[in-house]
Amino acid sequence: MSDNLSEDSYETETSEISEDVEKEEISDEANNLNIMYYSSNYDGSSCGYCNGKNCSFTYGAFAIYLGCQVYQDMIDIGWRRSGKYCYKPILEKSCCPQNTIRLRSLEYEVSKSHKKVLKKMEKYLTKSLDNTSELINKPNFPTVNSPESLVKWFEYAQQYKPFGKQRLKITICKSHFEQPTFELYKKYQINIHKDKPEKVKEDGYKRFLVDSPLYYVKNGSPYAYGSYHQKYYLDDKLIAVGVIDILPRCVSSVYFMYDTDYSSLSLGVFSAMQEINFSIRLHKYLENLKYYYLGFYIHSCPKMTYKAQYSPSDLLDPDLYYWVPIELCIKLFEEKKLKDAKNPDPNQKQTCYVQFIKELEKQNHEWIKQQSPIVCPFDIPKEVEDKDLEHMLLVKGVNLMRYHPSIVTGEEKEKLKTIMKIFGRANATKIFFESLFGLGSTAQINISFDDEENKKLVEVKTGKDQKSKLPLFFDGESVSGNVEIKLKDGKKLEHQGIKVELVGDIEFFNNRTNHSQFLYLSAELAEAGELRQNIVYPFEFKNVEKQYESYYGINVKLRYLVRVTISRRISDIVKERDLWVYSYKIPPETDASIKMEVGIEDCLHIDFEYNKSKYHLKDVIVGKIFFSLVRIKIKHMELSIIRRETTGATPNQYNESEVITKFEIMDGAPVKGETIPIRLFLSGFDLTPTYRDINKKFSTRYYLNLILIDEENRRYYKQQEITIYRLKDK
Repeated sequence: MSDNLSEDSYETETSEISEDVEKEEISDEANNLNIMYYSSNYDGSSCGYCNGKNCSFTYGAFAIYLGCQVYQDMIDIGWRRSGKYCYKPILEKSCCPQNTIRLRSLEYEVSKSHKKVLKKMEKYLTKSLDNTSELINKPNFPTVNSPESLVKWFEYAQQYKPFGKQRLKITICKSHFEQPTFELYKKYQINIHKDKPEKVKEDGYKRFLVDSPLYYVKNGSPYAYGSYHQKYYLDDKLIAVGVIDILPRCVSSVYFMYDTDYSSLSLGVFSAMQEINFSIRLHKYLENLKYYYLGFYIHSCPKMTYKAQYSPSDLLDPDLYYWVPIELCIKLFEEKKLKDAKNPDPNQKQTCYVQFIKELEKQNHEWIKQQSPIVCPFDIPKEVEDKDLEHMLLVKGVNLMRYHPSIVTGEEKEKLKTIMKIFGRANATKIFFESLFGLGSTAQINISFDDEENKKLVEVKTGKDQKSKLPLFFDGESVSGNVEIKLKDGKKLEHQGIKVELVGDIEFFNNRTNHSQFLYLSAELAEAGELRQNIVYPFEFKNVEKQYESYYGINVKLRYLVRVTISRRISDIVKERDLWVYSYKIPPETDASIKMEVGIEDCLHIDFEYNKSKYHLKDVIVGKIFFSLVRIKIKHMELSIIRRETTGATPNQYNESEVITKFEIMDGAPVKGETIPIRLFLSGFDLTPTYRDINKKFSTRYYLNLILIDEENRRYYKQQEITIYRLKDK
């Protein structure tokens, strides 16, 4: 399809109604300042997609002023903004890699499911609200099967007056605060994201969806480049708001919120189609504006893969910043997923990080052959030398100046080199960067437990060839202590609140999206304010029920931790400390012995008996094996304890077994009537209690496994499950 739509595809100059407010528009952004404060998230933060902890990594920069062309170039190398905070996910380190996705608006293929959403709106518009009004104007909605017909549909829908008045109205205004929009946002956050009402405040809303660093730049269209709110009304009631940026090459979706009373209208899809329509119409004035950016596509998060339904779309290659058709990328994601599943490494977090161009070149893919020589469209240096910094622009106090080695420390110089790598040479010489990096971590958090010096420490495995000593707690015991916050270099710390949490969760090593929290307690240590000196906050969670014992297995761990979060508008400061939990059990009143028979007709008959089926961790397994018939020659017999870990649910269930110990019962041929005693002390082995269907996520069971080997090396097995529990020390 041609990039240029015919003139007759536009019936009106604009279909949105402008609700504009007075905001200065400039003619040329080249003479205006771009100022950013660089930050980073090297320590990792919680992931909102898989709920993992300290596993999402980003570069970050707080923008004071930013030109739209500069920001367009930034999002084309993987950046996004949230209010004035700009961030770039570090894909190769993060648990859920976030790939920038764009739709080729001028080639938009309207799917059946998207057409159904338009039909829902048509049906709603022609239905009388009070069931008494008579339809005055019969509907004549255009059939939508192309970008041009989508434009006509939205124009018709907003002009259509089924009962003598307009029902659907879409307006647009430059980003600014309005009370009705905030009330809609609050309702949406409470109902959809389950935020507590008292936590949804105007200040947070303004920082998130009103504040923008972008200049409004005139461009020859009815709408200057910059940040806008598109508002959707039905029967004069505000039902939804889309936050968008109009940029030189795209309309970029920032956020969308809607009145949950209208959920049946699929307003998320409807708004995306309107924003696609808007980008198509803007192309009439701006020939380079051909795309609609949907934010990030996250293949490992099912709720974020819906964006692939908008076709034709491309994903941004994380290495060369070249756009690759999404269908090729999805195939590469699935190939990597299959490869990881076949060769899982319990100590390696599997992610969907894929370098698309590199993998397609390995495959000598036909698409690669059809491209011109693929080169990065931006000058992104792999290595930065000192001389490369000469053209960088810096903020020192209230002064703006060009870089000189005499005005920065060695540490600052290295961070400036990082800035050039992640922004590219061109942007790095257009933006003034604050060189003191004052937005880094300005506080150190220490967590201590009450009576810690007298607590028993448990040495536990925390990784491959790694062990840690953790303080021991018990079911029903209170968890209390102190949180010490030390300010660095005497700097003050502004924050939006400080809280402490006690968390119990189950984490799977090879699938970060499969994550389950079974305990959550929270206490607020301080309301939003400012810290000017070091401070200590006591905390206490009384008589906490800890229903499961801590566990670190092959593919899963069950952990308890105390987490302290200092909330900040740019990036939170988070500290976690693990604790270990023992769960004691009362000895069973009755414990039947285990009696089993192993037989091969007319060849072998063995009876073996264990004194009981339930054992504590320091118990002794006592039993005997009786040979009542022996007509085959047995040369070897051994007994082993097997631990079997089961994770997930059918059909995605995984079983891992490991032999804890095995020992030879006899070496040589037994005779009929012979009895062999068994006595096995458990205290010397690395055992845990039995875990059965813990939170419907995993089980760990133990088995006694008897193996007989005859002279022809044929093996005979008999396996019996035993239960292991922890008994309180006397």
